[in-house]
Amino acid sequence: MMNKRIFERIYDVVVVGSGMAGFSAATRLHHQGYAVLLIGPRGDLVWEAGRCFCADAGESERAQWRDLHQAVSDRGGVQHGWMDGAITEVVATNQLVEMKMPVLYYAHPVAVEREQASADGPVIGLIVATKAGLRRVVGRRWIDATEDGFMLQRLSRASQRREAKVGRTWMYFQSEQWQNTPLKPTAWPTERYLATEMPLPSDRWEHLREQLVGLDDSARQAVMSHCSVEPLPIYDSVQTRDETLASLNVACASASYSGDPMDTLASRFDLGGRAADAVLSLPEADASSDAIRRPISEIEPEAVIDADVAVVGAGTGGTIAAITAASRGVKTVCLEPHAFAGGIGAGGGIHYYYYGVPGGFQQQLDERVRDFMAAVGKPLYSGAFHPEAKKVVLNQMLREAEVDLRCGSLVYGVECKAGRVVSLLMATTAGPVKVRCKAVVDGTGDGDVAAMAGADFTLGRAVDGQLHAYSQSSGKLREQQRHGVVMQLVNFDAGWCDPTDPEDLTRARVQGIQQYLLDRYDNLERPTYIAPAIGLRQGRQIKTDYILQLDDLIQRRSFEDRIGYTGCHYDNHAVDFEFESDEALFWIWLCRNWRTPMACEISYRMLLPRGLDNVWLASRCVGVSQDAHHAMRMQRDMQRIGEASGYAAALSSQHGLASRAVPLDQLQRQLEASGALTPPEGKEPPIFGKVLDFDSLDDVAVNRQLELALDEMDRGVPGKSMWWLYRNESKIGEQVRQRLDHDDPKVSWIAAGICALWRENRAEPRLIEAIRQREYGYDGSWKSAHAHGLEGFEPLKNLRLVPNWLAAICMLRHCGSSRCVDALRDLAEVPGHALVTRTSLALAIEALASRGEIDAATAQPIFDALRRGPITAERGIPARYNGALAESALRGQSFDTPLPSNPGTDIIWNSTQDYRWQLEFAVARARTALGLEPHAEALALLEDERTPVRHAMRRLVSRSGIDPAMADQR
Repeated sequence: MMNKRIFERIYDVVVVGSGMAGFSAATRLHHQGYAVLLIGPRGDLVWEAGRCFCADAGESERAQWRDLHQAVSDRGGVQHGWMDGAITEVVATNQLVEMKMPVLYYAHPVAVEREQASADGPVIGLIVATKAGLRRVVGRRWIDATEDGFMLQRLSRASQRREAKVGRTWMYFQSEQWQNTPLKPTAWPTERYLATEMPLPSDRWEHLREQLVGLDDSARQAVMSHCSVEPLPIYDSVQTRDETLASLNVACASASYSGDPMDTLASRFDLGGRAADAVLSLPEADASSDAIRRPISEIEPEAVIDADVAVVGAGTGGTIAAITAASRGVKTVCLEPHAFAGGIGAGGGIHYYYYGVPGGFQQQLDERVRDFMAAVGKPLYSGAFHPEAKKVVLNQMLREAEVDLRCGSLVYGVECKAGRVVSLLMATTAGPVKVRCKAVVDGTGDGDVAAMAGADFTLGRAVDGQLHAYSQSSGKLREQQRHGVVMQLVNFDAGWCDPTDPEDLTRARVQGIQQYLLDRYDNLERPTYIAPAIGLRQGRQIKTDYILQLDDLIQRRSFEDRIGYTGCHYDNHAVDFEFESDEALFWIWLCRNWRTPMACEISYRMLLPRGLDNVWLASRCVGVSQDAHHAMRMQRDMQRIGEASGYAAALSSQHGLASRAVPLDQLQRQLEASGALTPPEGKEPPIFGKVLDFDSLDDVAVNRQLELALDEMDRGVPGKSMWWLYRNESKIGEQVRQRLDHDDPKVSWIAAGICALWRENRAEPRLIEAIRQREYGYDGSWKSAHAHGLEGFEPLKNLRLVPNWLAAICMLRHCGSSRCVDALRDLAEVPGHALVTRTSLALAIEALASRGEIDAATAQPIFDALRRGPITAERGIPARYNGALAESALRGQSFDTPLPSNPGTDIIWNSTQDYRWQLEFAVARARTALGLEPHAEALALLEDERTPVRHAMRRLVSRSGIDPAMADQR
């Protein structure tokens, strides 16, 4: 029987709230043998430590507290009543993983369900809002560890809730020399902190701005590395009150319902421990599988608000959309799950620009951030933009535009009429709320609103559904000669996930944080903070009126409905290009073009989901193909489309127009006025990051006549010229085919690659020769201005390059026949191959099978060989050197992956994971193409903990005609 997922189980106790109290209660009950689920609305376990950076640890006699405190102390993160917030979050996360406790993040409570037999009976279910809509969690007993007591408020205890009048915040500074400072020390020699208080409720980011402007002289000589994302509510003691609902089955671990003072980490931890003890004396709900399967009833909103424009997601693009829409005078509400606006740059740890095109409204934003940083001075030095500076400035701009920003809000449903979204349903800490609106901007990143409204979409690459690798970034320190100890980010590929699935997103968050676990930290080798926002590079790609293609970027396409420019390179974080599209594999492994710059105009139609009349996209879900998305997804791109979406939504709501009826001339005039439509010239240095050398993208320079492309081919030079030849078969095809027999192997190789993509069978002999001769293809003569990795120009030194023999295997998928089977079989029989060689061979067999060029009897020995013996690089980091691993294994040599040049190298090795599933999956695809059932090891993937793996296998099993529910019985 397949393993049950989170929402298919019944728990002994469900703990709602992932702060110190919730963590304490959940771990205590788990150690006593109970089946416990811990739920949190964001991915911020023990948020009082890792988000507030509370410096007051306090004391507790509870065993779980001592375990946590000691584990942090053993790693260097404790001194004089202070615990390092980032390390505490990492250690606590690791403890949950070691306990194998189920956790569900990104789940916002919406409604409490009691046993159907009695309206006053015990709680049996909790309805939570997720990115995938409403879900039900079923439990026998409950602990409410939410800050505001969400469950308790709905169980007739609202009168006992107390308000925190004051919130405490902390700012952390770094300096090599501290003299006569009132700032307090931590366990780290360069670090001091400043604690302040602010009234609640009040604006956190305005308070931070005032703090930064008013810093004393000692703090002004240091760099602020991190600070509280939100204030910690401080509660004084009140008259003792009962912390349980004796007639029900809910215990209280909510600080706002407790009678004790709550001003330290330990005091909150103790609150959770008491709740764990108390809940066991409460009655149990009579939970059964019927409660799991019961349909979720419609939930009445507890409040209704009206707006002209609703922007969902105050991320990189959504915040800009909200500001620009409101600047047109329309009533704008902006809904955001996190406690801040700004997305990945403000809260995801990526506080610099990686390419994209400057200009437009974002230029004004960047200038204001730069000016604010300059006004504060050294505390906001970061080398690019300081994330806290961007939060402060965005907050100011939202206030100035009179945007109604509602943080802590997650949209879980929409109401549509005739292709228009008329209202949104969102979860808040105060309960479910309906937002009625005229126009909607989807800034969710994953196209949640568009998908809920019925828009069609794709999710991941075609072969296996895999998306871009995600990152779990953090802060770090480094020593700089001029500025001393300064802040720096850590950004590396942590793994893969399906961000539309709350369970898989939780898994990715947990694993990403756990990767920061080290036996010991020191001042420079430690995370100063764990980024609150997980670094998701891709989710859904909504199908829009126009979908940008890779060829548009390479050929620098223009559009009459242009709204701006995009420019980058093919920044795909995958290295397993055997699973990518035909054109992607050709562009990278044959043309060797990963770092080649590309740019084009952005079409307004890319923002318009098909079938919806009042929705615009302002996030990475914009209308781009899987291949084009690798370049058109940068922060500048998102800010550019955010500006256009905001203006267009405002025009729509003001004049009652559908999205496609918005006057394009008016929209473009607004964008011209802001500078968004000013062609990039590269004359002025950009603010905060890289831009392309646009001179290199001049039409005259790149769109060479085909004769010049042939000239490059005759010199054996791979590159963009190969793309021009590939795209012009009707004009140049015969001349390319003539070079298949060229005396220079570099020329015939290029010709074979192009002809293979044309599915020209005359390319097959040259590809077979490359495999038979184990052709490496790199003799030192080829140089590229766009090398990557170790700036090397061959597979052994560059993680984006592969030897010719490996590329040839993949190209045979397009033009191979039965003539190539012997070469593939002989190569498969060589022992010790790297994983990439085996998967490439399996996918080639699949292609041959689909064309009837190989039968099952011939293929089976190849499958056996591929799955036999030790597999080189079965495990590794996501950014592994596939070409080097394949070549070294074929030579019978070992290959040690070079250390990346970016910081956090010790942590990067913690991202090592198992890739064996790719081989089983690829072999199963080939077996299916031959009419065979997937083998047992492949069917086992239906129970893999990773959603993308399960889904890939489930789609394959469905095509094979096997009932997925019965697959595990075979």
